[in-house]
Amino acid sequence: MDFDAVLEQAERNYFDSRLIATLLVQSAQVDIENLPEAQKERLYNLLASAFFDLASSPHNALQAALQRALTQPWVMEYLQRQMEASADFLDMLQNNAAAPVVLALLCTHDDPAIAERAAIALGYSGSRIAHDMLQRWLTDRTNKKLVRAAELALPYFSAIPEE
Repeated sequence: MDFDAVLEQAERNYFDSRLIATLLVQSAQVDIENLPEAQKERLYNLLASAFFDLASSPHNALQAALQRALTQPWVMEYLQRQMEASADFLDMLQNNAAAPVVLALLCTHDDPAIAERAAIALGYSGSRIAHDMLQRWLTDRTNKKLVRAAELALPYFSAIPEE
């Protein structure tokens, strides 16, 4: 099956771990930089959705692979372009379902300044999805990087007043 077919099939059934794993393998073999923007967006959103859905289960190899995929430079560049194209950060987050997941994963970055900025942005977003995912990471405690990310980001959520 070619990349387009796997992407389309995975979009229809992103709960299928085998399809997501196949998509990850296929995406590693494709030059992502040369994919059309629409295809990058589909891949970006699909990987983030799959990661979010898997985040409620015990940490496994597929989650680790998705975590690595979602912190690749092309993902960061895509998110940056989305932020630059948007006049309002909160509006961009509301219209980009994958952004809170990517920001949460950026809280695991080895550079403390990047991790801190991602945590602040995530707290500022007030994203309930991200908050719930961080709480699961903190409760699960099987992945030390994710636990550190949750410990870093969750206090920023409490600093934002409830509306």
